[in-house]
Amino acid sequence: MSEDFKKLCSALKYWNIDLEDPRKSYQTRFILQKLAYISKALGYPLKYHFILYIKGPYSSSLTADYFNYPNFVSNQDLIQKFTKDEEIILKNVQKNIFEHGLMKEHFSEFLETLATITYIKKKYPSFLDDDLFVYTKKEKPYLKDWMITIGINVVKKILFSPDFLTEDVKREMELWDLADD
Repeated sequence: MSEDFKKLCSALKYWNIDLEDPRKSYQTRFILQKLAYISKALGYPLKYHFILYIKGPYSSSLTADYFNYPNFVSNQDLIQKFTKDEEIILKNVQKNIFEHGLMKEHFSEFLETLATITYIKKKYPSFLDDDLFVYTKKEKPYLKDWMITIGINVVKKILFSPDFLTEDVKREMELWDLADD
């Protein structure tokens, strides 16, 4: 079993996510793919290679892992310890994704939106919000405009480096937070 898959399943336990057998549940496979990609994009040490696919970032090696070791998704005896940096990443995901209001009513669409926008932003770091919106809409025309707009704002938060936090940026972020409500 790959160390990456152990790390991913440990993160699931950290977030208190219980999933069904990935061989039997498309939803489980979908969640694993999106959370693995977002976590990796934030610096969580996963070596999976992702491509942009039908429902967002996809890794064939991750697919092989969850089909070869489906019971590990729910095995709590093999949880790994986290470094301080890994725990910061996991808390970032918890706070900005799992605690976001859209996760309750629009779980799959929100997760797909965030993973896709994160993928595009990592591939094209110079893209501004309008560029991200247009490219995301081109790749995923079925996503609602308001979902993409909120997704862009959430991705900016999760990818944000505190080194760039000035008073002007803080004020702008507060305004965007109010717009999300």
